Parts: sequence; structure tokens; C-alpha cells
Amino acid sequence: MRLVYRKRIFGALRALIIPVAIVFLSTVGFAQDRATPREKQLVKRLLSKNLSDGAPERVQLLLALKELAEKGQIADDRTLSVLADNITVRNEAATGDVKVNGMPGIVLKGVGHPRGPDDIYPAVAVLVRVGKRALPQTIRLIEQNDERSIASNNGVFMLFSYFSEDPAAAINFLTEATSKAPTVEAKNRLRKAATYFKPAPRE
Repeated sequence: MRLVYRKRIFGALRALIIPVAIVFLSTVGFAQDRATPREKQLVKRLLSKNLSDGAPERVQLLLALKELAEKGQIADDRTLSVLADNITVRNEAATGDVKVNGMPGIVLKGVGHPRGPDDIYPAVAVLVRVGKRALPQTIRLIEQNDERSIASNNGVFMLFSYFSEDPAAAINFLTEATSKAPTVEAKNRLRKAATYFKPAPRE
């Protein structure tokens, strides 16, 4: 009797789990299939072990992805993760003198300097263009890097770009992310990032 009962439970679970798994796998596959051959080619080259961190080709590959982003052709979320891993790769042709305005390491456009991180770091430009889908990557950059680092500052800049008209929404977003952060250090970094969106105290 117990054996029959167990078989029935197992059969019911299998009937439930298999369709869910099929839907999940087909959804993942669909997301991957949406990527154009060009996007896949560029990402594959960026992941190549033969490509050094400082290779000029790396900048060219990121600039090519930027062109795709401007056409709305970044479809695979895995590309966003690769871009975040290349967030500190500079386009030396577009840099010049980078000054700090308003906060540590953040260069804001229109505030005493004509260039922003999205001009200097191609991966930032792509993730800013992608918008909401890139928000998990901004959290990862802030959580995993020192608040004074270029990677963290670029993450904060991306949040500024996305929440430029609604700082309160940025604070709410970071507060929620803080509650889910895996370590105390990550929580502190996210809390620090949230302070940049709070209004300056009145004199």
C-alpha cells in the first residue's frame, strides 16, 4: 500500500516538474537564440583566453557592441554579464583629463566636464543604453568592488543614468538590493551608493 502511494506521489511530482523544466529551458534557449550572430561572435571573442586585458582589440570589440546597442540589438542577457566584466576597459581615444565632480570618482556630464564614464568606458555606454535589463549588473558591480574603485563608480553612474528623473526610485531600488545582499560588506557598499541619490542638506 505504501509503495503504491509513493509511486502515485512520484508520478504527480514528475507530471508537475517536467513541464516546468521544459518551459524554463525553452525560455532560456529562446533568450539565447534571439542574439544575432554578430552579438554572439563579439562576445565569444571577448571571452577568448588569447585576448589580453589591455589588448586594443578588446576596446574595438566593446565599441562594436556599443553600435549594436544603439540599434537595440543586444538580446542575450549573458552579454550584459560579459560587459560588466569589462567595465573598466578604457577607450583611450576618448579619455583625456578626467576630473572628479560631485562624488568620488564619478564624472557627471554637464557638471564642469564634457565627458562622462559612458564616453570613456564602452561597456558603460552599452549597459546604459540597455537600461533596465542591466540593473542587476550595476548591483553586482557595486556589491563586489570597493566604493572608490572605477568599477563601483561606473555602476553608480549607470544608476544615475537610469534613475536620473526619479532619485527616490533609485534609493528604493538600492534599499531592496541591500536587503538581499549576500554579505555585510556588500550591504554597506549599497547603502553608501544610496547616499548619492539623497538631496543635499539645506544650508
